[in-house]
Amino acid sequence: MALVGGAITNPATIAGFNFQPLPDVTSMLNMNQITGQYKFRPNITVIFGYAYEKFDYADLMNTAGVTQYGDAILPYTLTPNAAAQVVGAEVRVRF
Repeated sequence: MALVGGAITNPATIAGFNFQPLPDVTSMLNMNQITGQYKFRPNITVIFGYAYEKFDYADLMNTAGVTQYGDAILPYTLTPNAAAQVVGAEVRVRF
C-alpha cells in the first residue's frame, strides 16, 4: 500500500499512472541602452539616451484552447512577448 494524495492506494494503481516531466518554461529579458552627454559650456550639458528592451516567453499554456483554465484567467495572451523602445533627452543648467 502507498499513500497518494492523502489516500492509501494499491501499488498496482500507482504502476498504472503515466508520469511525465514538466514542460520547459523559458523567459528571457534583454535590454540594450546607450547614453551620452555633451557640454556646450561649463554650466550647460545636454544628456541623451536610448534604450531597447525585449521580453520573450515560452510556456505550455500558450497552446491552451479557449476552454482551458489558463485562458479563463488570462484571455487573449497567446503570445506574451513584448518589446519597448525609449528615447530621452534633457538639458542640465547649473547656476
